[in-house]
Amino acid sequence: QVGDLRAPWGGYLVFPRWATGGLGVVGHVQSPILCRGRTRSGVEERVGELSLVEVKHLLETAIERRREEGFDW
Repeated sequence: QVGDLRAPWGGYLVFPRWATGGLGVVGHVQSPILCRGRTRSGVEERVGELSLVEVKHLLETAIERRREEGFDW
């Protein structure tokens, strides 16, 4: 939830980074808040409408931002 009482829910994506052997998560990146809304279900619906191309772009942007901050991805 976010601080805006008119739209208290925010939607964003979290991308886990799996260990090489796939036995756990060793890090993550996340998108900025993509939308805000009055209900959780409404925000989930809007985030769920993103195309795979849009999600891929958000992931690539998040990875690049992480690298610019000096973290290895």
